[in-house]
Amino acid sequence: MIKKSLLLSIATLGIGMCVVTVHPHAASIEQMKANVNADTGVIFSEELGRDMTKSEADLYFETVSQAQRKLGLPTSQVTPEIDKAARQVVAENTKKPVHNTKTKLNFKPDNLLLGTSIPTEAKTLTGSTYKSDPFSGSGWRYSGYYFNFKDYVANPSFGVRVNGDSFNFITRRNTAKVASYAVNPDGKFHYYPSTNSGNLNGYFSTLDPVSGSYYEIN
Repeated sequence: MIKKSLLLSIATLGIGMCVVTVHPHAASIEQMKANVNADTGVIFSEELGRDMTKSEADLYFETVSQAQRKLGLPTSQVTPEIDKAARQVVAENTKKPVHNTKTKLNFKPDNLLLGTSIPTEAKTLTGSTYKSDPFSGSGWRYSGYYFNFKDYVANPSFGVRVNGDSFNFITRRNTAKVASYAVNPDGKFHYYPSTNSGNLNGYFSTLDPVSGSYYEIN
């Protein structure tokens, strides 16, 4: 069943695709796979509403790899179509839901934007991991930048890690909010989709931050 759904998903990718030559940057598929294999990274599944298990992540990477071989793409290229198909294969082959035991924060970004400073300056991620300055103070604090990619085909996900405190990572299409994720300081990079009917950007928020806490993104 897994093999069949995997192949069916791959077969649909060759229809109407435009292949563009790109170069790997930031949260590349190779970096994601290395972190997941080292237990220093997890992939969030929108379809399942939780992080993928290790076996589910392996299936995601297997689907991506087979699609790349079928389409003659280098391993650095993961188009939105490939990423979406791989995520669907994982969801379709998950028989029972696995409950995420991480503490979820009751952040409600729609209600938090009033009277606060949402970043208006973009920072384009093109290579190494960006590490923020330490946070301090009280009330809501936001990242100084919103983040995007120079090359979205080479970067199917935002890689996010927080340290010292929990943060919210909010993704947007232009200025319209798409999703919000509670990220806990567990030492791992958490991978969230960088496309959703178009390219996304993302920024961070936290309430009454622990002094010295910070975020990293690639």
